[in-house]
Amino acid sequence: MILALLPLASAHPFSSNEYSYRTAVKVSDQGAVLLVVLEQPIQTVMAELDLESVEGGKAAQRRKIERYNEQVWAQMGESLTVTLDGQELTGTWRAIEHEMNGKAAEGFFVYMVGFDSKELRSLPAAGFELIIDNAGLQDAEMVYSGGASAVEPWTILDSTADSMLGTDAGLALDQPGRWTRDGTLRHFVVHAKRD
Repeated sequence: MILALLPLASAHPFSSNEYSYRTAVKVSDQGAVLLVVLEQPIQTVMAELDLESVEGGKAAQRRKIERYNEQVWAQMGESLTVTLDGQELTGTWRAIEHEMNGKAAEGFFVYMVGFDSKELRSLPAAGFELIIDNAGLQDAEMVYSGGASAVEPWTILDSTADSMLGTDAGLALDQPGRWTRDGTLRHFVVHAKRD
């Protein structure tokens, strides 16, 4: 179900020096699936990796990249909290299996984590409020996007993406209207119910 949240046709359409965060939520009878995607500028990642200084050839460079990716995924997870109807949930943010996760594409390294929590597998049918708070990379130049979707008989009543982006929330990811520099999307709220 996480793969359904991953329209990665293109990176954000702004400066290649800007980071991005995208939050996605999908609700169904199987529960809620949460995804956070971070794009880091290639030049920033390459400077931090400093692969030219690595001795031991390509294999040693690959190991350094793998360690770096693990650190990024861990830092993302540590900066994210999830609450359901005011109660902080227990669970783990994990790197998701996707061919682009931890790889460079269109000027950015892409990092994706999904939230694994038993508490999200059964949701209150009468309705709920789900909040994802993101405290990561507070000082980086950042653009934000997000989206919430539901599979019948569930309905998304509202979300921060809808209130911030309006009708542009449904645009393709390469469209400027799909993004904002407003950090309000760091506090991503979704209200949903089962019809």
